Amino acid sequence: IKRLLLAGGAYDPPLRSVDSIVEEIINPEEFELPPVEKISFEGDFIPVLASTGIPPVDRRLADAASYLIARGVSLEKMRTFDIRYSYTGRYADRIIVPCYNNKELVTFVARDITGLSKKYLNPTGVAQARCLFNLDQVSDYSSVVLAEGVFDAIAVHPIPVVASFGKKLSVAQQTALNKFNEVILYWDIDAFPDAEKFASKLTTNVKVVLHDEAGRDAGSRTREENLDLINSAVSFDSVDFHT
Repeated sequence: IKRLLLAGGAYDPPLRSVDSIVEEIINPEEFELPPVEKISFEGDFIPVLASTGIPPVDRRLADAASYLIARGVSLEKMRTFDIRYSYTGRYADRIIVPCYNNKELVTFVARDITGLSKKYLNPTGVAQARCLFNLDQVSDYSSVVLAEGVFDAIAVHPIPVVASFGKKLSVAQQTALNKFNEVILYWDIDAFPDAEKFASKLTTNVKVVLHDEAGRDAGSRTREENLDLINSAVSFDSVDFHT
């Protein structure tokens, strides 16, 4: 850089994300989870098990419920997670999985079920990285599983579980996770490098699920398979993780 400046050249420093800057100046242990603005459901976000009395809409709700059942989501879980369906507008033909923070709706995941559109849509103007899916329901537990996506978390339930909405952990998410005595990372197999990096940022006890040769994510496994893998989780500095 010095030679470049002496030669009269311009130097443009590499762009950095806000998260990377914040992580350098804030200790997650001293950082309070920031308030997350609540949002409202769109008018056509209907619980998948509801009956509207409108035949075309009820048929589409039935299709949405059938899609969920095919993915291993029981009727009980549809109610537990308040899963909904949108039949018109920006989120038409999508399963809506809401995320609550202190019992307030703060974001949601909209999953296409037609195979004709982008797989996932998120609400605009919402800082999803500041949230952990299902945190309200597990805050009283000492140990929690950290899944990658909402359908992974739904598959792991009723084991205490949250989801990070992807392969990153913001400072706010790290702060929330550090309140547990133990975090078991259960991200997809392709996220192992990211999992190890973010695990090092947590101050609590962290374990990781070792995938078997099939390498399927939690949402593609049975409850028994997920339970076996979670119970076999190891620490990142263990021999098992590095072999």
